[in-house]
Amino acid sequence: MTDKKEKVERKEATHFIDELLVETGTGVLVNDAEAIKTILYRWLKEFKEKGNITSFFNPRANKIAFYSRREQTRRLASQLYEITPGP
Repeated sequence: MTDKKEKVERKEATHFIDELLVETGTGVLVNDAEAIKTILYRWLKEFKEKGNITSFFNPRANKIAFYSRREQTRRLASQLYEITPGP
């Protein structure tokens, strides 16, 4: 039963990471050797043609900022302030 639960948790984590990479424009998640090979060949071709790699990498600063320590700390402090009784 533990193995099944762990597989579900890993799948959920993988799904979350994939969504995060797409949302922030900071990468791509691949799960097998053939997919890795395909991506690497695509990037190599793109680098040779354009001199840089842009597919799957188009950082969105506003989305990335949401995950910064400063923003996460601000959100946590806000939530703590809401649930803590005043003076």
